[in-house]
Amino acid sequence: MDETMKECPFCGESPVLAYDMPLRGCVTVCCVNSACRIKPRATENSLREALKAWNTRAEEGIEKKI
Repeated sequence: MDETMKECPFCGESPVLAYDMPLRGCVTVCCVNSACRIKPRATENSLREALKAWNTRAEEGIEKKI
C-alpha cells in the first residue's frame, strides 16, 4: 500500500492524519489550512481506507471521451 497522502485538492497544502475515535477505530485525513475554504476530509474505519479515500480524485474515475 502506498501510504503517502496527496496534497489538498483545493488549496495544495499537506493534509494531517488524525485518529478521531480510538475506541471505534476511525481515522481521518483532512486539510487544516485556515485559508482553505473547502476543508475536505476523509474519515474511514482504517488507515488504508482513509488514505484511499483521501487520495482518490474525481478525474481518476472519469473516462475521457473523444
